[in-house]
Amino acid sequence: DQIAMQLLNAPRRGEPWVADLLREAGRAAKRRGAAESAVSFLRRALEEPPPEEQRTDVLLELGLTETLTSAPDALEHLGQAYQVLDDPVRRAQAAHELARLWLFTDTPEKGAAIAREAAAALPPEEEDARLKLEAMQHMAVYFGAGDLESVAAMEKHREGIEADGEGARMVEAMTAYSWMLQAGPADECAKLALRSLEGGLLIDRDDTFLVVAAQAVLVNADREEAMIHWEEVRAAAHRKGSLFSVLGLDLWLGWTLLARGDLIESERLIRQSVEENESWGIIAGPGAAYVFGILAQTLVERGDLAGAEEALAQWPVVRGTTDGENHVRRGRMELALARGETEDALAAAEDYATHGAYILNPAHAPWRSLKALALDRAGRTEEAIALAEDELASARAFGAPRALGRALRVLGILRRDQGLAELEEAVRVLERSPAKLEHAKALAAHGALLRRERKPSDAREPLRQALELASVCGAESLADHARSELYASGARPRSEALSGVEALTPSELRVAELAAGGESNKDIAQGLYVTPKTVEVHLSNAYRKLGIRSRRELAGALG
Repeated sequence: DQIAMQLLNAPRRGEPWVADLLREAGRAAKRRGAAESAVSFLRRALEEPPPEEQRTDVLLELGLTETLTSAPDALEHLGQAYQVLDDPVRRAQAAHELARLWLFTDTPEKGAAIAREAAAALPPEEEDARLKLEAMQHMAVYFGAGDLESVAAMEKHREGIEADGEGARMVEAMTAYSWMLQAGPADECAKLALRSLEGGLLIDRDDTFLVVAAQAVLVNADREEAMIHWEEVRAAAHRKGSLFSVLGLDLWLGWTLLARGDLIESERLIRQSVEENESWGIIAGPGAAYVFGILAQTLVERGDLAGAEEALAQWPVVRGTTDGENHVRRGRMELALARGETEDALAAAEDYATHGAYILNPAHAPWRSLKALALDRAGRTEEAIALAEDELASARAFGAPRALGRALRVLGILRRDQGLAELEEAVRVLERSPAKLEHAKALAAHGALLRRERKPSDAREPLRQALELASVCGAESLADHARSELYASGARPRSEALSGVEALTPSELRVAELAAGGESNKDIAQGLYVTPKTVEVHLSNAYRKLGIRSRRELAGALG
């Protein structure tokens, strides 16, 4: 390392030993997670230059390492390597990474095409390499490249793939994902997703791209294993120094916390991913659409409608059926509904329904219930109820609590005084779900209907619980609504949120548990890859909610 650092500033003389030493230093730096140092050493090795017969190898090594830190640089060097590589296996390796990078730019079609081209050139015995490229082709469909009907070919993998290797696990992850989008049984989809994560092959890769597909299945199925795997992804991403994996983790963990109702931490993580996305070098394309769409959804739930509008302004034009663009459409739809803008909501609903109809699972894309709410605002309640009933059927087929509870809640709201049974079932279903925000919404709708039915005494308890849960989640608009309903029922709600362990957000609880176990703030910050200030804020909130004053009291308060 000391010699390599000297060589970074030494004159370029074309000495073979210099290129060899710098390449070895680059590999060592990459192994210990110093990705930027590895890139510096490998770039200098390329500039030496190395012997001509080694130049392609250096280009490939450099490009693969740059995928961790800079998409534009990786595209340049991997593209050069791909053009001159003659070994089909190594070409497939370069093609896999190029395909992944192109999916995040404005050229996902190039990604799908290069994956097909490289797969066709592989010899028969290279089955795992072929499976990797097959998984990338399937993922490209959701980035707007390829035919959605081709996804049906993955049905043959629903029982899993007997082969070992990363390629088999990648295809299993994509199969579970596509099955989930079609509202296959949640338990079966989750079983396949968990199989793809067994052994840690996908998590230990330099990129965790396909891990997101498996995790999306687990999150939508309301499985607690998702949180465990996110911790493993975080550790692997920081161990390898992969900016790409970190930005993906922050975005999709933020999305996970949005689904679970931890809105404050969700917003923090997603805003962090915006900056990381810019640092990685991709500020346009289908990948960036996810960031701004999910951020807008989070801000609507927080009650920050101006912030949601600002986020959506970062992605003003949506034309295709990509999953990322549909997240933007969902954000627009929810913003229009929150503002009470009926005409805008109807227009956004038609756009979302037209481009999102291929997703049947409301856990991932509730376009039918959102459109139903817009139709109801426009006085077209019969159409709205039919659409909500259709979404409820899909939610029952999938079987996960969050999706089912949401569908029941919306249908109950649309049926007015005839919707009590649906709202009661929604509350029961969501009691066993990690989705605190959706549970709060169901409680608020249930209590509001009881209040309108002139049963104020019955209404107060669900409304009180809704207010407390909404406050814990950071859902200020919902908390205001529940508080207003409580006043209308004749109650005088407390201004403070629920206290005790139940009041803690998942992030606050995690930090409190670690502190109760004797870890210092610095150790907690390092272990969770957050700043010490973040740890202090979480602990301060935990002390207040638990009614304690010091760290010594944490263990007893947590039970």
